[in-house]
Amino acid sequence: PEPADTQPEDISESKVEDCKMESTETEERSTELKTEIKEEEDQP
Repeated sequence: PEPADTQPEDISESKVEDCKMESTETEERSTELKTEIKEEEDQP
């Protein structure tokens, strides 16, 4: 049962890291889109 105890911890940690990476990526994309829209609005 020793490996079973260590495995879940590794999986949960990697999942948390993935979630963090994903959230940062989406945040960067949303800010990029916002700046693009603003630039388009500023142009006559």
